Amino acid sequence: MNSKSSDRSKSTEKNAGISEIEKKIGYKFKNLDILLTALTHTALANETGKQSYDRLEFLGDSLLNFITAKHLYQIYADKNEGFMTKTRARVVSTKTLSIVIDKLELIKYLQTGNAARESILSSQKVKANLFESIAGAIYLDGGLAECEKYVLTNLRDYFIDDDIDDYKSLLLEHCAKNSLKIVYNNTEMNSMHTSQVIINEHLYATATSTSKSLADQIASKITVVGLGLLTK
Repeated sequence: MNSKSSDRSKSTEKNAGISEIEKKIGYKFKNLDILLTALTHTALANETGKQSYDRLEFLGDSLLNFITAKHLYQIYADKNEGFMTKTRARVVSTKTLSIVIDKLELIKYLQTGNAARESILSSQKVKANLFESIAGAIYLDGGLAECEKYVLTNLRDYFIDDDIDDYKSLLLEHCAKNSLKIVYNNTEMNSMHTSQVIINEHLYATATSTSKSLADQIASKITVVGLGLLTK
């Protein structure tokens, strides 16, 4: 009786953990075995004979490169190959993926076994591998659209052009120095964000992108160039 009660308790804890993971990544798995494989580190696989996340990580890495390349092509119509290659490298870098896993608080769910667990869980490379293995798992279970949703939802703010970062600050500084009232009017429709730059009740620019911050920055760039504060 006590054994059955204990088993039910363990099952409930396991299901609760799976539900938390699915909530964090925004996808509910039809085949939980795929998710469990995505959460199995090589160290545990070597100890138990289970399949590790290595193959899913390989698949996820390729998917990330494709999805980010496609997205960059769509949002930066005026940029060349060199810019897109550099930006993609930053978006899918170990550092970026590690930061995302930390934000999602997913590393605690990685199954590693007892040996060197602390060092494994603190590794940026392992965290990046986990993000990629989950991407691969979602693709196999739910298809490309669901995988793309997972990737872009978590990485969209990293697609911002490094050079764009200063444009909003430059515009705000210009308006403050010249006693101009500036307002960013933001709207969202179908997961796309539109930003309008309004200065002294006059509309200067409108931009649409996958995140509010990127839309603000692009609209700011258009305004800054339009005001002659710098050349395009």
